[in-house]
Amino acid sequence: MGQSKFPADAGDQYQNGDPRGCTIVLDASVSPSGTVYQDTALPFSGSTYKPAKQVLPERLRQMRHLYEYGRENPEAKARNFYRQGIFMKDYEDDAPWTGEFVCYFPTYQDLDTRQLRGYFSWRTRVRKGEFHPIAASAAYLYIYELLNGIGTVSPMDSLQKLRAFETGYLDAGMGDSRMKQNLRRWMLDLAVLWQLPPGIAREYADPELLQKEEALLILRDPQDASDEKLFSALCCFGRKNMKDSPALTSDPSRGMRLFAAVWKQASSNYRRRDKDLFTLCFGQRFTRPWYPLANTVYYQKDRPPDTDYILNECRTYRCRNGVWHVEAYEKLLFDKALFQGLLHETDLLLRRYLKTGRYLRENPENAWAIPYISAVIEADRQAVLEASRPKITIDLSGLDRIRMDALITRESLLTEEEEKEE
Repeated sequence: MGQSKFPADAGDQYQNGDPRGCTIVLDASVSPSGTVYQDTALPFSGSTYKPAKQVLPERLRQMRHLYEYGRENPEAKARNFYRQGIFMKDYEDDAPWTGEFVCYFPTYQDLDTRQLRGYFSWRTRVRKGEFHPIAASAAYLYIYELLNGIGTVSPMDSLQKLRAFETGYLDAGMGDSRMKQNLRRWMLDLAVLWQLPPGIAREYADPELLQKEEALLILRDPQDASDEKLFSALCCFGRKNMKDSPALTSDPSRGMRLFAAVWKQASSNYRRRDKDLFTLCFGQRFTRPWYPLANTVYYQKDRPPDTDYILNECRTYRCRNGVWHVEAYEKLLFDKALFQGLLHETDLLLRRYLKTGRYLRENPENAWAIPYISAVIEADRQAVLEASRPKITIDLSGLDRIRMDALITRESLLTEEEEKEE
């Protein structure tokens, strides 16, 4: 905290009841979060001094009057936000943002005059590609505008501006990881709502979501996958340090091949309750209600048409009579113990087979996996043994030449009489 700086006659002014009051100026005018605080006049008790009221620009005054009071449910709140946002879509200001602002699902109505002017000034610079820190709630306000098409010409333009915000603001260290996760999810929601091509939607979807669903497809149909891709898919749902296993240290390609072979062997042959290993580990695609942009301030102007939107082979969004559902593999239904048990037992037996040291402790619950791992190890052992045997090659094409040479030699040794007999 900085020290207060008073005018030289501050004490006399206070004792004499000077109605002008006193201004306290702090040295540290910038908070640790980067927020700039302005000097604030503090009137003394009984003083007639009143701070000057902030002037409300005419455009902001008109925006305030657009707000319809009545039912304060989420739909009415979103409708008011959209109406005011469209009215203010081209507004610019030059008043700096100061102070803090914390609000869940913020709208223009939640900001006072100073905050509104500061927000629109910040937005003016953002639209020019200049990104500066601002309160997280105010940043969410800008995201809500783009989701509602405020200041954009098309859904694709909205997505591009959201991506620019992600790059210029979040990737630059402003905001937080939670905002980035929300933004990615909302960009995918927006692409589905407007039925943009699935290839475009995947560009804006959460990369982690797409990576896991691609891994699920590889694990579901592993026979044609390369060893490297199949091993990466196993790591996607395995332990975090699985790639550092000693079974891969001396010969990574061989280690990945053995892990991949175990999954192929087990997924093709292991069954329980008439279900294969993939279904036992990850279940089947599950249909549940889907509420696009539910945790935002979003105004749905028109009822969406009936549609089946296929994002990929793992995920499909369906709308019927204005109600959305999503069909996908659900993380809550995964049997992580069964899946990771197979990987643990594989790692354990491969370390012993390859004599790597740092052996793992056995778990009796994973005994079901031993036959499949042992089959892979035995096949590898035979392959190594076969490769170590000396190779004897016989050039069969040379036999014809030997026969011809023998025939010529024989003819040269025959006498004239023998040739006649021949």
